[in-house]
Amino acid sequence: MSESIRRLLIVRADRIGDLMHVTPVLHALHQQVPHLQVDVLAKSPATQVLMGNPAASAVLDARWDDQRLQAAISAGQYDAVAHLFPERRLIELCRHITRSVRKGIVPWFGRHRRVILHRSHSRKSEALYNADLLHGWFPTLQVDPQPRIHPSDASQQRAAKLMPQARPLLNPGSGHPEGAWPWERFAAVSRGLAAAHGRALVVWGPGEEELARRVALNGDADLAPATDLMELAALAQRCAVMVTNDTGPMHLAAAAGAPVVAVWDGSRAIRPRRWGHHFRPDLVNFDPFDGSDDVVAQRQRRLATVSVEAVVAAALRVARPHRVD
Repeated sequence: MSESIRRLLIVRADRIGDLMHVTPVLHALHQQVPHLQVDVLAKSPATQVLMGNPAASAVLDARWDDQRLQAAISAGQYDAVAHLFPERRLIELCRHITRSVRKGIVPWFGRHRRVILHRSHSRKSEALYNADLLHGWFPTLQVDPQPRIHPSDASQQRAAKLMPQARPLLNPGSGHPEGAWPWERFAAVSRGLAAAHGRALVVWGPGEEELARRVALNGDADLAPATDLMELAALAQRCAVMVTNDTGPMHLAAAAGAPVVAVWDGSRAIRPRRWGHHFRPDLVNFDPFDGSDDVVAQRQRRLATVSVEAVVAAALRVARPHRVD
């Protein structure tokens, strides 16, 4: 079957972390199925994480209008499409592709091979669930869940100016604000790491600058300027340790090889075993989930049980030594 598929479209049009969990599959296909051309249909700005990735021949943007996107899909002349997380509009735009697979129980319109994955059980990495969808076509595919990212030379040069020597990197923002560790604790972590690793650098994403500014001011840290995703990955490559919530930058840092201490939101659907990274001992997850209800008050109560002292101790244990260029 795999020999008859020479042009594959992989669709995963959601957030940064979701797309980062596709990069291990791209890498495995690139290494193990050398005849295959793989394009990715994703959504900007998450598409930035595929820049420079040799395993993605082309990247299509789900934010394009239907006419432009339909033309690009038709021009791709794909033999198969894998909807790693189905979206009705994108399934419709890909309906002419002969072979199609998607996850799920509900029989949506169109002809699809459906694979029931039980992802919500969180028994393994999301990257491995993604691989399960492709095993019908590529049965021998072996996937290492390590995510991949390829910061450009320009991104690395800017990171070197912002961080000429290794120091802590703090990311207090979150794509799930109701599941974010309190900003005051990030500030306390900054102070707790200063003696061993110097002033922290606080990074932020859209809408998070004031939050990051409070952390920097109260944590005797420096506020980073606006950065794009590749610059953030390049900073993670250089940092001593990154302390973060469960959010896109956590996945970038893991891909960049940074030691990471992550505090999770503790919900049932978002489990570190599925969405986190466990392939290195310097990736630490604090997950206070205790089985209580997935409501905001309970999430915040659970997060409050993660102490500053425990996070500082973990960060000191996994941090890289001081480095000067």
